[in-house]
Amino acid sequence: MSGINVDIRKSTKKSVFLHNVNLSTRGKYRCEISAEAPSFVTAAKEGNLEINGKLWNVIKVD
Repeated sequence: MSGINVDIRKSTKKSVFLHNVNLSTRGKYRCEISAEAPSFVTAAKEGNLEINGKLWNVIKVD
């Protein structure tokens, strides 16, 4: 997807670090995590990403 660049080294179990964002990167994002077999339990959260000039703000979803 255009405008989405994930930095794996700066990302953690609780956050995803995006770099080189631009205005087209803004919008609603959904993160979904699934466990491995045999449980395959899935958790999902969503939030809005807003771009303000060279700074960006994420509405944190815990």
